[in-house]
Amino acid sequence: MVWEPEIDEMKRRRAFAEQMGGEAGIAEQRRRGKLTVRERIDLMTDAGSFQEIGQLAGAATYENGPRPPLQHDHRPW
Repeated sequence: MVWEPEIDEMKRRRAFAEQMGGEAGIAEQRRRGKLTVRERIDLMTDAGSFQEIGQLAGAATYENGPRPPLQHDHRPW
């Protein structure tokens, strides 16, 4: 599929965002006596009623520098 690289990248970014800083980030929240953002949302909302928008908003950073641009140009013109 022509869009597969972009879809895979979005899935990877979404999984990264769901890690909330990884084990170290969550441990730091616990050390400070805080819940993670998703735990706080779960306490404030009914199960299944919250729909997250903009999960991928922001600037991504990578361990090995910026991600190279995708090789596909899908513009219709």
